[in-house]
Amino acid sequence: MVKTADLLTPPARRDVKTMTSRLAELKAGHHVSATIRYEKYGVFRVEGQASWSDCVKNYLVGGVTIESGLKPDKGLLALAVGGDDVVSIGEAVSANHDEYESVRELIDSVGHGDVVRATFEQKPYGQFTVTGIAVQTADRAVTAVGSLFLRRAIHLEVLGTAAEFNLATPKTLVWDVDSAGVA
Repeated sequence: MVKTADLLTPPARRDVKTMTSRLAELKAGHHVSATIRYEKYGVFRVEGQASWSDCVKNYLVGGVTIESGLKPDKGLLALAVGGDDVVSIGEAVSANHDEYESVRELIDSVGHGDVVRATFEQKPYGQFTVTGIAVQTADRAVTAVGSLFLRRAIHLEVLGTAAEFNLATPKTLVWDVDSAGVA
């Protein structure tokens, strides 16, 4: 089994050639595991089915863009499509009301820098899992992993702290607000 720290450790070098080759073979519905780095959210891994967006003309996994013109997105660090390289997201998660309430309570206990694995379900992406470092706003009103707000998670695991995994913790979330008050 692959360790969480290994999943979230960026490769020494982006293998653009291999990722481009995998993107060329990609089809909607293929199971994908993508390791991504965004300055705001740090390194995270999203696993689920590839979806094609007619609107933006790109493949996405869990709503996260992984390519543009079949070239790896600049934030994409590693990509696995099907096969042995893909870490299984496990069995489909079905949330009942009691589990939903316990997820909400668990979210409230998550701190900035905790390493979490969250499962989401969202049309048109289906069910997908994001593993990464939880980041929060200064007032703790928002907690996210990757670019997804944890409040939308249907299942959540707290795996430890970034320090335990020797991972860099992103800064507290701050959104620039324009003069109209829109972030």
